[in-house]
Amino acid sequence: MLQVSGAPLKNVSKKIISQNGPAKNHLEQAEQQVSQFREKNPLLVKFWKDLEQTMKFKRGDTYTVTLPSGRKMNYFDVRVDRKPNSRFFQIHARTVMGEHNTYYSSGKLHNNVCQGTARDVLADAVLRIEYELGLPVVLTVHDEVLVEVDAADAEDARIAIERVMATPPEWLPNIPLASDCFIADRYSK
Repeated sequence: MLQVSGAPLKNVSKKIISQNGPAKNHLEQAEQQVSQFREKNPLLVKFWKDLEQTMKFKRGDTYTVTLPSGRKMNYFDVRVDRKPNSRFFQIHARTVMGEHNTYYSSGKLHNNVCQGTARDVLADAVLRIEYELGLPVVLTVHDEVLVEVDAADAEDARIAIERVMATPPEWLPNIPLASDCFIADRYSK
């Protein structure tokens, strides 16, 4: 039996159901919300399906996704399996040669593309801050950039960084970007 922090999973789910009312109503509500989201976002749903279908065609091979920056994300040893007694296929692949296979749904593939693109947008901004502005980036955390400058130069640096962070990279010119910059004596969230 699957364990979560030492408690059997079925006991945990019973507690959740008893605290939140009948599970059937929650499941019906969730299914309705998923259907509504998919109806309102047909291009996104098509993109998910396209990612999944193109990966299925790479069975036994390497599936490569080229991001807008030109960087490539590789999924090695693509495997397509059907669970027993199920009409659904599961796709597994490795992102590092020699590592274990990981399950990839269309949503997970889409998330990888989004997160990879976000990383590339941030990396582009970091390079422009360092090379165009000449400011030392000492730390990045998720979508944040920390730059250390003299207090006398802080306001000018803040204005310049905010401009650079809100400027799209050449390889993705129409992406809407915005930036909030602030000056602090030390790092804080």
